[in-house]
Amino acid sequence: MPILIPAVILQLCVGILYMWGVFQPHVVRYFGWDFQVVARTSSLMLFAFVAGTLTGGFLLDRLGTRPVVTLGSAVFSAGILASSFLGGGDPRLIHLTYGLVAGTGTGLVYGGVVSCVQRWYPRRRGFAAGIAAGAFGFSVVLLSPIAEALISRVGLPGTFRILGAVFLAATLSASRFVSDPPETSAPAGIASSSPGGPSGPSAPGGPVGTAGAAGGHAPEPRQYRPREVLASPIFWCAFLCLFLEVAAWVVILPVIKTLALARGMSRELALASVMVTGIANASGRIVSAWISDRIGRTRTIVALCLLTCGASLWLVGAVGIPYMVAVFLVAFAYGGPSGVFPPLVREVFGQRYAGTNFGMVLMALGFSSLVFSRVSGILSAGGAASGDYSAIFYLTAALGLAAAGFMLAAERMIGRR
Repeated sequence: MPILIPAVILQLCVGILYMWGVFQPHVVRYFGWDFQVVARTSSLMLFAFVAGTLTGGFLLDRLGTRPVVTLGSAVFSAGILASSFLGGGDPRLIHLTYGLVAGTGTGLVYGGVVSCVQRWYPRRRGFAAGIAAGAFGFSVVLLSPIAEALISRVGLPGTFRILGAVFLAATLSASRFVSDPPETSAPAGIASSSPGGPSGPSAPGGPVGTAGAAGGHAPEPRQYRPREVLASPIFWCAFLCLFLEVAAWVVILPVIKTLALARGMSRELALASVMVTGIANASGRIVSAWISDRIGRTRTIVALCLLTCGASLWLVGAVGIPYMVAVFLVAFAYGGPSGVFPPLVREVFGQRYAGTNFGMVLMALGFSSLVFSRVSGILSAGGAASGDYSAIFYLTAALGLAAAGFMLAAERMIGRR
């Protein structure tokens, strides 16, 4: 448990990445910038987050966790602090500070923490990854009211300055207590559990497909190098599964409040429908990871994809409390893969290059955001014009079903190895 305490502190701080929706209207009002230009910060910071995770994975495999997490903490805090000194001018400045700099630092910290806690809990990787990923998702629930209160008292620049200073002190302090377990403290010295060593044959069994990790710690597969992973059909099935599964959330998120009001729900209930997404996202990360330790990683991911499909179809006509429940389930299914994919990648492709390999899979998240944010804009405009948003939900249901198909294909290939 000691390693989880600094891990949770780090994730709660860098989880501010998901709070751009809180800051965006204040940034538009304070600087007088165009809303659509400012809104691009969200896509840029998500892409920077994924790039930071990939870069951090490469560094993790060579330097270990503490240097990478410390670097990420400094970069992340610098981005938030720099945002407090913007004086107007070009709105692309907020793209640079909050989006690219803070987003990259977040990716460095997130990837390092999730990778590290799994190595400390080899028999409960899903649980460990879920706690770390859950804290990241829960950050928006905890920090949003604090940020709003600060903005009302000290203004937007003062809020960025206070948060940046607090985050710098908290993350650098927590980073000092994050370390790799003794047997993996030097990444280059990680030994494969397979009989053939790092290049040996793949080990059978394990928690990937069916039984989960509850029956004991399975031997690691052979240690796949990143170029070998890119040549693997299993990688591409996992990549496309994540690409399609998270797309549902990217497409649905912008219309949650608008659609609730259009269907005659009260403003309070419409706002509550948005607020529950933070709790659902965080709980999805923890619960799904816990379940995956028992029924298997791929089975859990397939269940999440099918949940997205079912909840999307429910949203076609849901109103009131059923609408809130359906939104909760979509957000839950969006958060779930964050707790399940890290141990899945480690168990399928090995531990030695897990940081880089997970970063490559996570690139699906960035590409999905870039592609489907545009799709969301087109469909939302069409829905606003016609008053019928059904096309959005039929699309996301189809995406969830296709994502389940790709993961089932990956499961079959894993079973044949």
